[in-house]
Amino acid sequence: MDQLSPHPNSDYYFEDTHAGHQFLSAFSRRSNAVTQFTNLEVVYDGECPFCRFYVTYCRLKEAFPEVVLTDARDVPERVARYRAEGMEINDGMIVLYGGAVYHGDKAMTMLTQISRPDAFIQRLMRLLFRSPALAQIVYGVLRLGRNMTLSLLGRSKID
Repeated sequence: MDQLSPHPNSDYYFEDTHAGHQFLSAFSRRSNAVTQFTNLEVVYDGECPFCRFYVTYCRLKEAFPEVVLTDARDVPERVARYRAEGMEINDGMIVLYGGAVYHGDKAMTMLTQISRPDAFIQRLMRLLFRSPALAQIVYGVLRLGRNMTLSLLGRSKID
C-alpha cells in the first residue's frame, strides 16, 4: 500500500471501526475534527474475464461512486511493492479499503460484504464467503479456474 502521508492539518492517522467497517481517520489540529477516509480501490487482472466480470457485477460504483478499479497490468511498480509485502497478484486481487489492505480470499470477502446483495449470485457469494475456511476453499477453486482460463485464452500471468 502507498505510504500514508499526513494531511498538513493532521496530527496523526488512526483506525476506527463503525458499523462493522474499518476506517482510516485523521485527527485535525486546527478544527479538532476527525475525517474518515472510506476510499475503495480494487487492483485486479484486467485481462481475466472472471475478474472483470466480478468487479463489474458487484456494482461497486453504486455503493462507492468514487471507487477506483485498477488493472494490475498497468501498475507494475505497485505490483512489485505488493509482492515485496507478500501479496502475489496472480494469487488474488487486492482491495484497499478504509486504510486496510485485503488480498485474495480476504479481498473477495470484503467486496462481497460491502457490495449490494440484491441479486441471487451476490447473496450466494455472501453465503460462500461468510466463513474464512470456506472462503479459502472457494477462492482456491475460483483461482484455479482463472489460471486455466488465462492459459486457454493464451494470456500470460501478470509479470
